[in-house]
Amino acid sequence: MGGLRSLGGVGLCSMSDKVGRAMAYGLGSAAVFVGIVLLTSIQDTSPPWRLYPFVLMYGLGYGALGPVYAAAAVELSPGPQFGRILWLLEAGHGLGGAFGTFMAGYFYDVLDHYTVSFALVLAAIALSSACLRLAAAYKACVIRS
Repeated sequence: MGGLRSLGGVGLCSMSDKVGRAMAYGLGSAAVFVGIVLLTSIQDTSPPWRLYPFVLMYGLGYGALGPVYAAAAVELSPGPQFGRILWLLEAGHGLGGAFGTFMAGYFYDVLDHYTVSFALVLAAIALSSACLRLAAAYKACVIRS
């Protein structure tokens, strides 16, 4: 998955120069979203090869998310406020990483499944992609005005 993350980061970051950061982030988010849906479809009795599509989609998509959102943030908010904006984005990511696994374990202990945890992750991916698209559209409107 590490190699695929590198390929995804380089590929979608290069693509973002041509199609725009929001579009590239959306593609990476869609790949991660599909990868997680594929992972949730695997059952104990599923053949092991069913992990490969998950690894491919998730690895390629996830590798692009960090570099593309950082590039989008600097394009949307250049100047002295950029450091605060990137700090806020990274703090959110760090808090999700720190508490996400704890909360997933808690939900599993209480509910005996990971459905809520995966649903929250999928919602966060969709929300982050929508927010970036809205911010890019807002900036485009402001520039035209």
